[in-house]
Amino acid sequence: MLILNNKYFLLLLPFLSFVLIALQFYILQFISKNKLNNFVISCISVSIINFFYIYENILLISIFHIIFITITSIMNIYIFLNLIQLPVSSIQINILRIINKKKITQIQLQKKYNDHKIFNLRFERLLESNVFDYKNGKFLIKSKFVILVLNIFLFLQKITIKK
Repeated sequence: MLILNNKYFLLLLPFLSFVLIALQFYILQFISKNKLNNFVISCISVSIINFFYIYENILLISIFHIIFITITSIMNIYIFLNLIQLPVSSIQINILRIINKKKITQIQLQKKYNDHKIFNLRFERLLESNVFDYKNGKFLIKSKFVILVLNIFLFLQKITIKK
C-alpha cells in the first residue's frame, strides 16, 4: 500500500490506466471480436479500478488529485477510442473530402479513389516528408521515432481488426 499512497504514483496512474485499457482490450479481442463491447468493458473496468483507488485513499489525497484522476481517465478513454478508430477514419475522411469537393457518382469515386490511388497518394506523402531512404533496392525507415509510432499502430491494428 505504501507505493499506492505515494504522490508520484498519482502521476503515473494515467499512463498505467492507458496501458491497462489497451491490455484489457487486447485480451478481450481474443475472446470476442466485438470492438465496441470490448472497449466498453475495458473502460468500465479501468474506471472502477481508479474509483477504488480514490475510495481507498480518500483521506490521503486532495480534491485536486481526485479531479486529476477523473479527467485523465476520461482523456485516456477518448484517446484510446480515437486510436482504435484511426485506420478506418482516415479512409472515410478522404472519401468524404472527395465527395464534398464535387458531386461525384459512385463509379467516378471508385475510379478516383481505389487501392492503387490510395497507395500512390500515401507513397507520395511519405516521399515528400522524407521518411525513408531507398538503398540497395530496399526502402529503409530513417527515424527511430517513426518506427516506434509504426509499431504502436501495428499493435493497435492487430488488436482491433477482425480476423
